[in-house]
Amino acid sequence: MAYSDEDLDKYLKKAQEVLNSKNEDYLNEEDLQDIAQKLGLNMQEIAQAKEDYLVRGNNHLNFGNYQEAISEYEQLLLLAPKDPKGLYGLAKAHLEKWHQDGKKANKEKALEYANNCIENDPKFQEAYAIISELKQKPQGNRKKTAQSAKKTPQKPAPKKKSPKPAATKKSKRRKPTQEALGAILVIGVVLAVQIGVSFYKSKGTSQYMVGTTKQGIVVWQVKYTKYDKRPYYRKPKLLIAQASTGKLLKEIDLPAREKVDGDRLWHKTKIINGSFYDYYKDSFIARDILTGEITDSKALLVQKFPQIGAGIGKIQHRNNNWFKITSKQGSEHWYNPATQKLLNNDEYRQQNQIRTPFWQYQWVKIENPENRNQYKFLLTQQLSRRSYRNKQGISGTSDQYLQNNINKGYTRMTTKSEKANFFLKPKVIYSDSTHILFKYKTEIGKQGAFRLACIGKSGDVLWEKGFEDLENPLLKNFLTQHSFKSRFARYKNELGISNTRVSKVKKRYPLYKMAIGVDLNTGKVLWKHSPRLYDTKFK
Repeated sequence: MAYSDEDLDKYLKKAQEVLNSKNEDYLNEEDLQDIAQKLGLNMQEIAQAKEDYLVRGNNHLNFGNYQEAISEYEQLLLLAPKDPKGLYGLAKAHLEKWHQDGKKANKEKALEYANNCIENDPKFQEAYAIISELKQKPQGNRKKTAQSAKKTPQKPAPKKKSPKPAATKKSKRRKPTQEALGAILVIGVVLAVQIGVSFYKSKGTSQYMVGTTKQGIVVWQVKYTKYDKRPYYRKPKLLIAQASTGKLLKEIDLPAREKVDGDRLWHKTKIINGSFYDYYKDSFIARDILTGEITDSKALLVQKFPQIGAGIGKIQHRNNNWFKITSKQGSEHWYNPATQKLLNNDEYRQQNQIRTPFWQYQWVKIENPENRNQYKFLLTQQLSRRSYRNKQGISGTSDQYLQNNINKGYTRMTTKSEKANFFLKPKVIYSDSTHILFKYKTEIGKQGAFRLACIGKSGDVLWEKGFEDLENPLLKNFLTQHSFKSRFARYKNELGISNTRVSKVKKRYPLYKMAIGVDLNTGKVLWKHSPRLYDTKFK
């Protein structure tokens, strides 16, 4: 995110206060801009927050976390009350809650938000589908159960047959049913054993990720073997290899962790200042991407800063990459891994209040006024007080709003608008200061297929490929999966991509660890590694 949680909370509270003081049940664009201006916030940052709420809401909705999805969409609508995607998301989440719980309140909310959605965007077809479904099923899923219960006694009784044949037929039917149940039980036991063996396997790979160094892209492989002495489950080892050649650069035995299984080793990591930072429980450790040497850790902080020399009692990782540290003596401090500075509460507040504006590259997507499902991407330079860390969260805007920011001196154009093409329902996969990689649909409906495309800063399409043009399963997963979060590392025009949950076409399992290198200008796969699929062994 490109904003602090503290500033966003202030904005939301102020927005709620203004909303409560108005006769209308929504805030207009002028209200929102006025609130942002009074709090010293950039509207681009608010747009980023809206995008984040929408992404989280969609992900919760897709995974069946309907109450969490509702909370995210409601926060989005507080920032953008007429946002059609937010209104539709709320309608869909309440619809699923109604199917799940059968509560009338959810049905009414679903209908209300669906109607609000089409009022603001009459072309939003999915909202009409919700309204149609609600009218066809006035009592939800519970109606079917009630109707079937009522209809059962009304069925005419079958004609009685002679007792002997009936008993014979009944016994014949029961026998194959029992055999079938026995076979199903055996299959279930076998599958359970196989899953258990797979989960508790004695060796494997927990992490497979790419990182950028001055010498090029490297691949980190965290392997593990069984650790016999409890409370340790696995003994991990780190392999660092040159991605382009597969040459092994470093092999390091990592310390075992208590009660941590193989797949949870180095599970939560970020790249900061040329190091992989691994966050686990109430601790963290950082290792240099190229050498694997320890560059930062909880123990090193105690040695480095006298303020916490008595020891760290609690450490919390925040979304803005800061650590909130509570010493064993109860004093609170804030640590920034990027600057290697430790601040007290007052210094941390001052740090957040005083920000020098600077220019940074940011892609924006412009909606086609004639077709609201189409967008084009433009590379801009934005004057901001905070870095945009979520590069994939491209904010949407209009030509008019963009031109207003240009006139005010907040925005500079890198891509000429007339050079850019419109794409149908595009979704960004990766972006930086020169390229943007995304997928888009060929047409609306089930007949439409996704294609992969890459655009340069001039606005020209450098390459695009359909599913039939791709051979690598990792790239295919970008087209077939709704959410496929991957790691990226760029070196010159080479983009490294890694993922630990790659599946083959039309198969959910098994899942493979994989890393590939792609030429951003041509789309050619330069190298590929996978311990299982390609039997990669770094030497």
